[in-house]
Amino acid sequence: MNAYIASITRKVGIALSAIFIFIALILLTGIFITPFLNKHKDEFSVWAGEMLQTPVTVNQAAFSWYHFHPGVALKGVTLLSKETNAPILQIRTVRIYFSLLKSLWHFQPVLSGIVVAGTEVNITEDQKGEIALKGFPAITGFNDQPDTEPTKALQVVGFLFTQPYLTLQDTDVRFVSKTGKKLFVTLYRLNLKNSNDNHRITGDAILHQAVPTKINTVINFQGHELDPKHVNAHVYLNVSGLSLSQWFTDWQWQGFQIRSGVGSIKVWATLQMGTLTKLQTIAQLYHVKLYANRNKMLYPINRLSGNFGYEKQDNIYKISGDDVLIDLAQSLWPVTSFNVVLEKNANEVFTPKLINFGYLNLKDVQQLLLNSSLLTNEDHIRLAKLNLSGDLQDTSIVIAGPWEVSSNLKFATRFNKIYFSAQDVLPGLKNLTGKVDWDGSIGHVTLRSNRLVLDYPKALLAPVTIDELAGEALVKGTNKNWSIDLQHFQILNNEMALNLAGMMTLVENVAPTVDLSANFTMQKMPIITRYLPLRFFDASLTTWLKTALKSGELKAANIVLRGSLKDFPFTNGKGVFAVTGEFEKVDLNYAQSWPTLKNMAGKINFNGSQMTVVADEALLAGVPFTNIVANIPNLMADKVVVNLSHDPIQTDFTHVFAFINSSPLQATLGKITKTVDILGRLGLTTKLTIPLSELDAIKVQGDAGFNDVELKVIGSDLAINQLRGQLKFTESSVTAKNILGILNNQPVSLNLNTLTKPGNKQTIQATLNNKMTVAEIEQWLKMSIATFAEGRINLTTQINIDTDSPLTVDLSSDLVGLKIDLPEQFAKKAEETRAFKAEIIFADANLLRIKLRYGSVLGAALILHKKNDAFDLQSVNLRLGEGEASWPENPGLYITGHLKLLDWSQVSTYLGQAKTESINALKLQGIEISADTVMLGQLRLSNLNVHGFPEKDYWNINVRSPDVVGDLEVPQVINREKQIKARFGRLYLHATPNIGAGMSLSPETLPPISFIADHVRYDDMNLGQVIFNATPIAEGLSVRTLQLSSNFFNLRANGTWLKNITHLQGEGVSSNVSNLLKSLNFDTHNFVSSKGQIQFNLQWEGSPFAPSLSTLGGKANLDLGPGRIVEIEGTSGAKMDFARLLSVFSLQALPRRLSLDFSDVFNKGYSFDYIRGDFNLKNGNALTNNMRIEGPIARVEIRGRIGFSRKDLDLTVKAIPYVSSSLPVAAALIATPIAGLAAFAVERVIGSQVSRVTTLQYEVKGPWTNPDFKPVSN
Repeated sequence: MNAYIASITRKVGIALSAIFIFIALILLTGIFITPFLNKHKDEFSVWAGEMLQTPVTVNQAAFSWYHFHPGVALKGVTLLSKETNAPILQIRTVRIYFSLLKSLWHFQPVLSGIVVAGTEVNITEDQKGEIALKGFPAITGFNDQPDTEPTKALQVVGFLFTQPYLTLQDTDVRFVSKTGKKLFVTLYRLNLKNSNDNHRITGDAILHQAVPTKINTVINFQGHELDPKHVNAHVYLNVSGLSLSQWFTDWQWQGFQIRSGVGSIKVWATLQMGTLTKLQTIAQLYHVKLYANRNKMLYPINRLSGNFGYEKQDNIYKISGDDVLIDLAQSLWPVTSFNVVLEKNANEVFTPKLINFGYLNLKDVQQLLLNSSLLTNEDHIRLAKLNLSGDLQDTSIVIAGPWEVSSNLKFATRFNKIYFSAQDVLPGLKNLTGKVDWDGSIGHVTLRSNRLVLDYPKALLAPVTIDELAGEALVKGTNKNWSIDLQHFQILNNEMALNLAGMMTLVENVAPTVDLSANFTMQKMPIITRYLPLRFFDASLTTWLKTALKSGELKAANIVLRGSLKDFPFTNGKGVFAVTGEFEKVDLNYAQSWPTLKNMAGKINFNGSQMTVVADEALLAGVPFTNIVANIPNLMADKVVVNLSHDPIQTDFTHVFAFINSSPLQATLGKITKTVDILGRLGLTTKLTIPLSELDAIKVQGDAGFNDVELKVIGSDLAINQLRGQLKFTESSVTAKNILGILNNQPVSLNLNTLTKPGNKQTIQATLNNKMTVAEIEQWLKMSIATFAEGRINLTTQINIDTDSPLTVDLSSDLVGLKIDLPEQFAKKAEETRAFKAEIIFADANLLRIKLRYGSVLGAALILHKKNDAFDLQSVNLRLGEGEASWPENPGLYITGHLKLLDWSQVSTYLGQAKTESINALKLQGIEISADTVMLGQLRLSNLNVHGFPEKDYWNINVRSPDVVGDLEVPQVINREKQIKARFGRLYLHATPNIGAGMSLSPETLPPISFIADHVRYDDMNLGQVIFNATPIAEGLSVRTLQLSSNFFNLRANGTWLKNITHLQGEGVSSNVSNLLKSLNFDTHNFVSSKGQIQFNLQWEGSPFAPSLSTLGGKANLDLGPGRIVEIEGTSGAKMDFARLLSVFSLQALPRRLSLDFSDVFNKGYSFDYIRGDFNLKNGNALTNNMRIEGPIARVEIRGRIGFSRKDLDLTVKAIPYVSSSLPVAAALIATPIAGLAAFAVERVIGSQVSRVTTLQYEVKGPWTNPDFKPVSN
C-alpha cells in the first residue's frame, strides 16, 4: 500500500514538475518572442480587429500572462469606426488572454478574455441631454495628435455589449453634465460577459470626491442593451461611503434639499420588461442635514436605517419598511415598521388602500409637514396652530372606498401622551392617552390618562391638571354630523373629584353643541376659579374671585352645561350654564382693606350672567351677622359690581369702631373713632356696592340709631352725655340732625355735616353753641387766665374731623361779658366787643396744639404734651401785633411779632424771669420782634428789629434798624452782680418828650452796665463815640465813666444815677468850637470860634441818656477863645469867605485901627478875644451875672436868665465900645442865644459914624427865635 502511494506521489510530482517546466518554458519563450511579436504588430492589429470585431491599430505588441492564461499585450491601441474608420477609443494597453487548457484541448487558441487597462474617457452631456465621448488625451492618437472627434455613447455601449468577454481596469471616466457639474470615477474592475441577449456585469468602482464613494455591483439581464423597455434584469448594488451632498446636491423633494450626510446602501432590484417590479434595500445613513426652503433652516437626522421594500403587482403598489430606526436631533424613535398599499386607477391617480405603521412621533411628523411644500397655506396655518406632540402606535387604516366617506374607513390606533393646542371653541389637551377603534359605523374611544392637562384659554384662566382621567365614549355619525356619547367619565386630582356624563354633537360648519352634567366636590373653595369659565367675563371678576375666596370647602356641587358653545355662557337665554353647591367654613374677603367675612356657611349659585352667595351667618370684625347676601347681578356688564348686604343687627359702638378701623372707612369715620370715645349700643344696617374694576370706589350706605350714648373727646374734658338720635353715613360722609344731649349740665343740640374742602378733602364738622366761664375756658386752653380775666361768654364750638388731618376744635366769641385786665391796648372792658378765636388741634393722643388770636393785638401758639394722663404746656410762641403765631420748634417761651409802637418795658419784664416766671413757668427762649417805633423812656427808635436768644447764662440780643446797629449781652437772671454789655456801631436817638413821658427805668434794679457806641446822634446832634460804664450802689448806679468823643469835642464826666435822679460832673474841651457847634446842628456860618471849654456839675430827673431840661439844675462855666462874629450886615444865612475872615485879625490892620479907620471892619464883622461866663442852672434855666464878650473895639456884658426848658430870654445887655465906629448889625439871632446877644449889642453900640465913646444898655426878652430888644439908657 505504501509503495502504491509512493508511486502515485512520484507520478504527481513528475506531472507537476512537467507543468511547471512547461510554464517556465512558455514564460521564457514569451521573453524571447516579444521582439518577434512586435515586428508583426500589423498582423496583430488585423487579428485584434477580428477578435474585437472592429478595426484596430496597435503601436506595440508583447507577450503577457494573467494567472495561467497566456496572452498578447497590445499597447497604444486605437479602435476605429467601421463606417468612417475614425478613432472611437484610445487605450494604453489591451491584453488578449487565451485559455491554456482549452487551447491545448482544441489544438487552437481559445480566447479567455480581453482586458482593457489604463484608458481615460471624457463623457459630456449637451444641452439636449445626449451623451458623447470626446477626445482621449491619455494616449496620443494618429500622428501623435489627440483625436477630438466626438463618439456617440450608443456606439460605445453597442461595442461593449457585443464583446463576449471584456474587462476594463484602471479606467478613469470624467463626466461633465450640461449644467457644468463634473464627476470623476475610476473603474478598478468592470467585467462584461455577453452571450447573445444574455449579459452579466460585475465590477468595482470609486467616485473621487471629498468622501470617496465605493461601488460594487452585479447585474444580470436579458434583452437588447439599447432597448430598455424589453429588458429583464436582476440587479445588486452595494454603495459605501455615500456622500449625500455630492450625489444629491440638486435633488429636491417637497421643498427639502439634502445638504450633507454619509451612509451606505445595498439594493436588490428586479426589472421585468424594463419596469421595476421589486426592490429591497438595506440603508444606513448618518449625519443627514435637510434644508427646508420654506423657513430656510437645517434639520439634522443623526441616523436613518432600516430595510425598505417596494413591490408592484399590476395596479397595486406596496411600500414597506422593517427595523426602521430614526434618530432625530430632538427625539429617538423606537425601532418601527410600516406598510402602505396604493392603487393606481385609470387616471394614473394613486389612492391609499391600507396604511399600517408601528410608531409615529406626531411632533416630528408635524415639523416635517410644516417645512415641506405638501400643504397649502391654509393647511399649514391650521397644522401650526395645533402644535402636535405625542405618538401613535400600532395604527391601522383600511380604506374600502373613497376615503372621504367615513363608512369606507376602518381605523384603530393607540395614542400616548398626545398634545394639541386649543383651537377656537375646542380645548387643548396634553398627556392624552387611550385608544380608538372605528369599524366604519361606530367608534369606541377609551381614555386612561394620567397627569392630563386641559388647556382652554377661551374659558379657563390657566391650564388644569387632572391626575387621573378614565372614561369611555361612543362615537357615531357621518361625515358631516357626529355625536359623542360620554359615558362614565371620572376626573380626579388633589383638589377635586368629578363625575361627568352627557352628549356632544359636531356638525360641519356649526359650533359644537353640548348637553353635559356633572357632580363634584372641592376641598379648597378658593381654587374654584381655576375651573370656572372666567375668560368669558370681565377681568375684574377674575381678580375679585381670586382674592375674595380665602378658605372653605365646596360640597355637593353640580354643573349643567347645555347649548351651543358659540352662545356660551348663555347670557342670551339660548342655553344653560349653572354651578350650584353648598359651602362651609368660607372666609370672604369681599374687598381689599375691608374686614373679612369669616366662617361663612351657605349656598352658591352661578347661573348664566348672575352669581349669588347667601350665607346664613358669618363673623365680621368679631360681630355676628346674619343672612349675608353677596350678589353680582350681571357678570357680563361693562362694570361688574357686587352688592353686599345683611339683616339689621344690634351691637356695641366698640364693635362698630373695630369694623370702621379695619376698613377704608377709617379714613373718614375712623377719624371719629380716633378722636372721640362713644359708649353705648346702636342698631346698624349697611350695604356695600363694590365695583370690581375700581375697588377703591366702593359705595357704602349705612344707618345707625342710638339712645343714651356718651361721647367724649379724647385728650380733653369735653363730654356730651345722654346722646340720642340717628346718623347716616357713606364711604365719605356722615350726616346727623338735631342729636340731643347734655353738655356741662345744659342741653345741647349737635349737628353733623361733611364738608368738601379744596382738593376734594372731606371734613366731618360738629357744631354746638353754649356758654363758658373763665374756669371752663382755662380747661380748654390748658393755661391760667383767671389772674387777668373774669366773666362769662357765649361760645361757638366747631369740632372738625378731617379725612387726612388731626381733630380740631374751633372756638369763637366776641368776648362780650369778659373783662380783661392787661396793660394799655391789651385791656378790655366787659361790655366791649373784641374778636377771640382759638383752634385746638389734637395732633395725636399725646400731643395737643392750640392757636389763639385776641383781636389784632396778640396771638399765641401753644404746644402741650401728655404726661401722667394730663397735658403739660411745653412751648409757647407769643406773637405781638397782627399775624398768625407759628408753632415753636423747641420747648420754652418765645416772643415774636410786629408792632407799630413798642415800649421796651413789655419785653424787659421777661428778662428777670428768675424772680418773675412767665407763662406756666416756661423760660423765655427767644425774641424776634420788629416795630415801626420803639420807645426807650423818652427816646424813640424807628423800624427796629430785635432778635434775642439765650446762650449759657446770658441773652444775646441783636438790634438792627436804620438808626441802630448793635449787640447786647444781657444776663438771663438779672441781678446786681452780672453785667449788661452793649456794643453799638450806630445809635441815632430821637427825643419825644410828649410820648412815653414818665416811663423810666429803676436804677436800683439795674446790674452793672458797659455801654460803647461808636457813632451816636441825638436828634440832629452828632455826639461821636459814647462810652458809659456804671456799677450798682445802694440806691442806684454809680456812673464811673461817661465819655463823648469826636473830632472837635471831648467830654468826660462821672456821677450817680439814684432812683430817678441823675447827677453828672465833668468838663468838655473843644479845639474848634465852630465845628463842634456845627456837628451839634447849630447854624455857625456867622460865628467863628477856635477853641473852648466848659465845666459843669449838673443834675436832673431821669436817666443819664435822656436829660430833662425842665428839671435841669447845677453849675456850669463857659470859656471860649478868640473868635469873630461875621456877616453882620446882610442876610443872616450868608456865608463869609475865608480871606475876609482873616483880615479881621490881621496885624497889618492895626495902624488903621489906631487912625480910627474901621471901614473894613464895619463891612466884614466883629472879632472878639474871648467869651466867658458862669451859669447857675435851676428848673431848666441858666442864670448868669458875669457873662462877658471881650473884643478889640468893644466889651459886651450880659446878665439875666436863659430859658432852656421854655427856650426864651430875660437878659440885660451892656455894650461898652472902645472907639467911635460904625458897624453893621446882624439881622437876627445866630447859632446860639449868647452869640445872638453879642451881635445885637455890637449893632446897637457902634453906629454908622465913629464920633464918640459911650455905653449902651438894653433889655432883651422873649423867645429865642424873635426876642424883643429895648434900650434902657446910654
